[in-house]
This record gives sequence, C-alpha cells and structure tokens, in this order.
Amino acid sequence: MASISRRLTWGVGGIAAAYGLVTLTVFLGQRSLQYAPSVELSAPAPDGVSEIELTSQDGLKILAWADETPSDRGALLLHGNGGTRADVMDVFRGFRALGYRSLVVDYRGYGGSEGSPTEAGLYLDAQAGWDWLKRNGAKEILIWGYSLGSGVAVETATQNPASALVLDAPFDSAARLAQLRYPWLPASWLLLDRYDSIEKIREIDCPLLVVHGDMDRVIPMFLGRRLFDHALEPKRWWMVPGAGHSGLRRGTGEHYWSLVQSLTGRGAGRGANHEPARTESEQDSSE
Repeated sequence: MASISRRLTWGVGGIAAAYGLVTLTVFLGQRSLQYAPSVELSAPAPDGVSEIELTSQDGLKILAWADETPSDRGALLLHGNGGTRADVMDVFRGFRALGYRSLVVDYRGYGGSEGSPTEAGLYLDAQAGWDWLKRNGAKEILIWGYSLGSGVAVETATQNPASALVLDAPFDSAARLAQLRYPWLPASWLLLDRYDSIEKIREIDCPLLVVHGDMDRVIPMFLGRRLFDHALEPKRWWMVPGAGHSGLRRGTGEHYWSLVQSLTGRGAGRGANHEPARTESEQDSSE
C-alpha cells in the first residue's frame, strides 16, 4: 500500500509540475499568442491616399495611411489583430464617401511600424493618430475599431471627445475571451494585456454603433452584445445574420453605411440630442 501511495503522490506531483510548466510557458509567451502582426501590406496605397509617419509618445515611428482629401470631419480607423492598414480599405472608402478624412494606423510591429505590440503601446499609437487628425483640421473625429481594434478604440474614446464610436466584432474584455479559448488554464489571471472595454464603455457618452455577426467563431457575439448592454445611450446594435468574424461588412450593402451615417450626422458629439438606442435584430444573443 505504501508503494502505491508513493506512486500516486509522484504521479500527481508530476502532473502538477507539467501543468505548472505549461502555465509558465503560456504566461511568458502570451503576447506571441495574443498578437499576430502582419508586416507586409496586402495592397499598395490607393489613389488619393498617402503614407505618413507618426511618432508615438514613447518615440516609435508609426506608419499610417491618410486621405489626402481635406475635411473638418476625421475618422480614426483601427484594424484587427491579423491585418494591416491595407486590409480596411473598404472602410476607408466608405468613410470617404460620407465626407470624412480617414486615417488608418498600423500599430507598433504591424505594417512596417517600429516596435512590438502591447496594450499600452497600441493605445499610444492610436493617440498619435488622433493627434494628427486634430493638427490637420479635424474639428470632430469618429473612431472605428474592428476586433482587437475595438479595445483600442474604446480606450481612445475614453481619452478624447469622439463624435461617434463604431465597433465591429468587439469583445467585452480580452481576459474573458482568453478564458473562453483556454478554459483549462487560469487565462484571465495570467493575461497582461487585458483590454477591459466593459470597464470603460460607461465612460463614453458619444453615439455608439456595435455590429456583430451571429456566426462569429473568433469573438462570439454574446461578448459584443454584453459590451453593448453596458454602454450608455445613444447606441445602436446590429446583428448581421450568417456573418462570421472576417468579412463582416461583406454582403451588407448600403445598410452598414446608412447606419453609420444616421449615427454621425454633422454636429453629433458629446451632449448633443440623438434618437434613443435601437436594435436592428431582436435575436437573443445571450451565452
């Protein structure tokens, strides 16, 4: 019996040691799991768009594409985790059609920008984009964020008086998302870059549009709905039936841009009067 007890003790100890080693490995390498920076651009800058260099507050060179069309309305575009500025040109063109001068920022480590991605660093990169738009005549600025960019967009909107906020496929918290992906690890405790949008969203009182696909397998829709439910009015929710995480805007036609336009009428901003929250779909998005 004693030998069996010893073997059990050694076995449990070995499993615990292996689990601890895996946990430590994940903790030390978490940013390589959390971020997937693309360096090469998938397409050149389109006509009427120029590449500019921004300088972040910590001194890094951050690359961006800027619309050369002057306008007193600016749109700060913050892309997702696996792309670059070249991958949101449909959004760029959409905001141009609405009369916005758009700027899309490649975070540190993405698209040729210096540095490596971190939560604090991405916030600095977005702020550099906001500051550029203000210096170049934007009297009101809309912030658009997709996926990872939604977390950056929410933080930027808490620090600056945005005229409106548009979030595509957002999450409520990166820590909650990490725990869903790695349920066998204490992921929510281990995560350094937490992007706690749900803790910040009630600090934002500009008009909000949240768009999410009901077939999103990367960021489940109930996380986006939870973020929306915690937000202040005026706000609008749009569930896109059959849409996954990528290509969320594909096939939505003009409705996407009509919603954006209704959210961002000239003069929109903090303290303005807007229509109450509206829901484009009543489908239950609970967990």
